[in-house]
Amino acid sequence: MTTHLICSHCGGDNVRADAYASWNSEEGDWVLHSVYDARHCENCERETNLLEVDEETEMEIGFYGMIRDADGARLVEDHETPDFFDVMVRTTALESGDILTLFEFGDLTRKDANERMAFLMAIFPKTPIDWHLGSEPDLSPNLGWKYRNVTRAQWEAHKANAPEVEGRDWVYFRFYDGALNTGYVEDKYALCRITGAKRPITIEEHYQIFSATD
Repeated sequence: MTTHLICSHCGGDNVRADAYASWNSEEGDWVLHSVYDARHCENCERETNLLEVDEETEMEIGFYGMIRDADGARLVEDHETPDFFDVMVRTTALESGDILTLFEFGDLTRKDANERMAFLMAIFPKTPIDWHLGSEPDLSPNLGWKYRNVTRAQWEAHKANAPEVEGRDWVYFRFYDGALNTGYVEDKYALCRITGAKRPITIEEHYQIFSATD
């Protein structure tokens, strides 16, 4: 279990505690002796109480397409293309009923949102993801296969825009350049359905997915 300490006022995790330490000549470093009760939030710039939240069961990462309207903005509907994206990390409802936000990034392009998602997924690898992105390009395998063939333009776009990080809910792609016996080249990779993150496929995935269809 991975536990995070957050400010009870703002939900930020940039928190500090006063402590007592002494210098150890043999170790060449400060040795911590005790931690005092006072806690301070650098975001709020005030004294606070800290809440413990479990990364896997009490937090979620949100990735949402947004539409601009007369009231400011609203969540995208399934048939709509987002104007921009919001990305956040928040707690689920605490005992008090409050939901506190640890990180929030708003008014993002899709590329920037992908990068923020990659960053947050690396920091909180066990945290579930809640997303609603509206009308998106079809990344699902077609024709009943477990992978999808893509064009050069699609392949280059994925290479240019996708962060090279681990992600979740992978879709497997295969790209062909040229033809058999005439400079045939092949690239196989996995694309995260949620963030657009791209990575090479593993040997196990190669044999499980591609060998059965070659």
